[in-house]
Amino acid sequence: TARKMVGTATKVAADVPGRLGYTSIAASATLLVTEVVPRELSPAVARVALGGTRSDSLPWIPWTFGHFRTSRDGRKVAFAGWRVSVLDLTTRLHTDLVAPNDPPKLRRYPAWSPGDTAIAYVNPDPLQDTVMVGDVRTGRSRVPFTGSAGRRIVVTDWSADGRFLAYELTAGNGATATEGWVY
Repeated sequence: TARKMVGTATKVAADVPGRLGYTSIAASATLLVTEVVPRELSPAVARVALGGTRSDSLPWIPWTFGHFRTSRDGRKVAFAGWRVSVLDLTTRLHTDLVAPNDPPKLRRYPAWSPGDTAIAYVNPDPLQDTVMVGDVRTGRSRVPFTGSAGRRIVVTDWSADGRFLAYELTAGNGATATEGWVY
């Protein structure tokens, strides 16, 4: 059954210029993290209390942009871009799940598993997107599935028991409609 949302809406950012469409916001049960891009286009990531008060700025991790998610326990943030990296909010140190390549290869849409032990993310490719799942403890990644030629994948979330991944799949051929899938 669906749970009713309670509380009031609180604005946490306003008049934020989007940097190439990659401005993001992510939340857990205890905190919200937002990427605020000032006019000089230098990214700043901030931790915001759920009441809307900015508590501090977080270290920006080079080679990441736009796509990030807080862990379910609110202690870490997974960032994507040219790398997939996990920032520990207590130590303020980051660990690469996937280091930047040469030449750079884009990674998108990180999604924490229940228990915060794995991160699903997408390796976009003009020919065929690949969904990867990286083990946070070992750093090893596996390929649970690949998409169809010409169709984009957006990983949205895991099922509560961690057995399934929900994702969006574009209709392809330049269509704007998407389909919802579960793997």
